[in-house]
Amino acid sequence: MKSEQVIETISNALRDHSAVRGLFLSGSFGNGRADAFSDIDFVLVSEDGPTDEVAGAWKAAVARTGDIVMWWDRNVRPALIEPLRVFRRLIGLSYAAMSDVSRAA
Repeated sequence: MKSEQVIETISNALRDHSAVRGLFLSGSFGNGRADAFSDIDFVLVSEDGPTDEVAGAWKAAVARTGDIVMWWDRNVRPALIEPLRVFRRLIGLSYAAMSDVSRAA
């Protein structure tokens, strides 16, 4: 399966899941710099964090792309580190621009 098909398959599998609040394409595919050797990175946002329900939905979505050869159980501690930096990267804002937005509010 080609990378674009993998992205579409996983996105479609999680699109209507009640626990998933957002799914973002990150990494080189997310910023338009992917090449033939790039992996595919997602950021999944759920209201209740890394629950068994979300982990099961993620594994089922990945399984739609082909056989899973190795699967590591998830880390049950909060998974989002430095959320402001991650959010800024996802939407393409600099810290200065975010400060301007905050001051305007």
